[in-house]
Amino acid sequence: LNTTMQFAMKLKPCAKTESIKNKYCRMISPSYFLALVVSGSLSVVSGAPCLRSCEKQTLSAKILQTCIDKCKTNCCGNRLNGKDPTSSSHASVLTCANGCEIAYHTPWKKGNGVKLCKKQCKIGGEEGCEYKHPNIPEIFSKCGEDCSGCPNGPKRSECADGCDAAETLRKNFYKFKNTDTCKLEDNVTRFLFSGQSNMEGNSDQALEGMFDEIIKILNSGPTKKQKRNTLTKLMNKADASNNDASRNQANLILKMRNLQKYIVKSHKMAKCSFTNPSNENFLACERPASPTAGCGVPFGPELMFSHTFSRLQKIKKNIGIVKVAVGGTELYKNWSKSQQDSENNYWWSLRDAVAASKGSIEAFVWFQGESAAYAEVPGVSAKYLYRLTELVKDVRTEIRKAAPSKFETIGDVPVVIVELGQWAYADLEYGKVVIKAQQRFVESDSNAILVKTGAGNNRKKGLSEFFHYDAAAMLIIGDRIAKGLQALLDRKKAE
Repeated sequence: LNTTMQFAMKLKPCAKTESIKNKYCRMISPSYFLALVVSGSLSVVSGAPCLRSCEKQTLSAKILQTCIDKCKTNCCGNRLNGKDPTSSSHASVLTCANGCEIAYHTPWKKGNGVKLCKKQCKIGGEEGCEYKHPNIPEIFSKCGEDCSGCPNGPKRSECADGCDAAETLRKNFYKFKNTDTCKLEDNVTRFLFSGQSNMEGNSDQALEGMFDEIIKILNSGPTKKQKRNTLTKLMNKADASNNDASRNQANLILKMRNLQKYIVKSHKMAKCSFTNPSNENFLACERPASPTAGCGVPFGPELMFSHTFSRLQKIKKNIGIVKVAVGGTELYKNWSKSQQDSENNYWWSLRDAVAASKGSIEAFVWFQGESAAYAEVPGVSAKYLYRLTELVKDVRTEIRKAAPSKFETIGDVPVVIVELGQWAYADLEYGKVVIKAQQRFVESDSNAILVKTGAGNNRKKGLSEFFHYDAAAMLIIGDRIAKGLQALLDRKKAE
């Protein structure tokens, strides 16, 4: 491993050689390279990134307890047996018990799993009430009632202590089976979703708990008119709401027939994964799509997309949403291939997501542009069309390269652009410039489609005007992406 690291560190221009040289021929730090190898995203033998199914073997409360019992400090107990489902209301940090659980799901190789486990503890210990581990379906809740016997909350070092405790029990406790192998689920049609914070989701910020309230209202007994009025009142409680947009959203939600019956369940034919490359050096594993699957924050457009697109299929098939997104990112600085050697550039994660999908990616969905609408850097919004065109060309090239028999040219790869919404249109200095660039791109590309999200002067057809769409708007946008993409596929098929 040391020899391989030394070799990789010396690479500057791409060398036309085999394996790792081709895949990682740019300068990388030893710690980053090690994280890739340890996580399984980079195999020293093949250099291939990995997209695997989440571990099917579930961690039992009994097995987890064997590690918790080894914790030197154990402020909070076992969340799997319901003793302490949250960490504490006093400190939004992870516990020793949480560290044990993270260790169980961490690829463990020659002791380096401890380092990777502790890195995830550090990420999970950042501010916020929720933490999503890429290999654990259940989100960690860090805000709630006090842990049993822990009135002052856990110390920040406790999660790392759980990693150490797991190391002492590794032979009996550690069960992750995919350290050295990567098995991609076959017969799945996948779609690459990418962008910034609205692609992540953040659908509970405008009004926390809105999704659950929508389900309750739809399950209630009143008439359709009463449900519409109740939904409208609910949506009017959200930040930056207005009655016209709220009523429009209520109508659109009601048109999604029996939404409450299927949306809360794990999808039997749709999987999703969500990788935030600013936090994770490996691709998150795939899991059945659901509101609590951890494929968003707490979910994004992938949730409703998975249900609508599945229903639109004439021939039923398994689908997968491979999502790579980072909030607050700029197109050129953070995603452009031309800037891939720059700090905080995530082109590698798009490339790896395509490569790991092994030719199963069928389309690219891009949901980004708010950062350009701010235009704090001169010329960013004016250059958005050119930079979007370059990004789409580079992503299409990767997708076609992975499946040359499926796509005759890079232009044959379908693309969906999600238009910026009313917040950017009305409140951001260069919002209209970016929206116009998105429209012009789609107008000039016969295999691209634009999904509207409410921008414009007619509020009666609008959606949430908060900078992060509320839960109702996010469901509607996911539905529109699915219908738009299917229409695009049908149109190309008919030509």
